Amino acid sequence: MAGERPGIAGSLSRLAAVLLIAAGPALAGWFIGQGFVESRLGQRSVTVKGLAEWDVKADLALWAFRFIANGNDLGEVRAKIAADEAAIRKFVSDAGL
Repeated sequence: MAGERPGIAGSLSRLAAVLLIAAGPALAGWFIGQGFVESRLGQRSVTVKGLAEWDVKADLALWAFRFIANGNDLGEVRAKIAADEAAIRKFVSDAGL
């Protein structure tokens, strides 16, 4: 009887075992991904508790810009950086920020 094929019950139990084994890594990956997402969400808010609690919109944002200019004449390089800074300030101002 070694050459006989397993019955439907044997096939279903093997299928169930394969699905359980496949579901383990899939669920583990999902939980790890959710952990990363939730860990990043905590960095986007500030909790302050006192006599009253309410949501407050941010009114300040700090952006670090880096200007790079190359050249042999220091005056030209400084002028290029000043022009770049003026262009960035104009762009940000025109965008309403």
